[in-house]
Amino acid sequence: MESVLQYPAGSLVFQARDPDRTPRTVLRTRLDASSRHRQVVLEGRDGTDDCATPSSLVYVDETLRPTGPQIEDCRAHLARAIYEESARCSLCRRAHTFWSTFERCIIGKRLLEELGSLYCYRDNVLPWLTGQPVDPARLQWGQRVVIRTADGERTGVVSPIDHDGVWHDAGTDGLILVRHRDGTPPTRYAAHLVFHDP
Repeated sequence: MESVLQYPAGSLVFQARDPDRTPRTVLRTRLDASSRHRQVVLEGRDGTDDCATPSSLVYVDETLRPTGPQIEDCRAHLARAIYEESARCSLCRRAHTFWSTFERCIIGKRLLEELGSLYCYRDNVLPWLTGQPVDPARLQWGQRVVIRTADGERTGVVSPIDHDGVWHDAGTDGLILVRHRDGTPPTRYAAHLVFHDP
């Protein structure tokens, strides 16, 4: 079962974290040393090749980008394939939870990796491409975000607990609690100021 996050050789993509959206040519796709994670090899800027995860890449041509319904359909197929592999494989049957990879065979681990990569693209890159603020109901703890104010942009991650140990669900009172990477205490921001950071 293949994910919709496929990038054939010769495709033009950009890395979601590249602020300039510099087009890069896909050379090939390979597995990493663990034989678990797919890596897309990109033509390097300085003559050396670069690698990226499929969930961090976006087609330059908007018509080639996977849509929400395509991603949902792929998600359902991957989940079904994981259940089928768990029923078929004696190693995968030992997994105590759906997301457990420790006791799975390499095929089961690859399927879980593909599903996780798909969720990452769906929850971070796809909404980021719209340019709209986050939907607090869809945020997860630890999810990367960017706060855009008149003073500029500031990055952080969604946090459920403030500096005083008080629980805060994203969207409560129209606010989202963000823990910054510079070690300053978490801050509550109006939801319309918080955007996805792929």
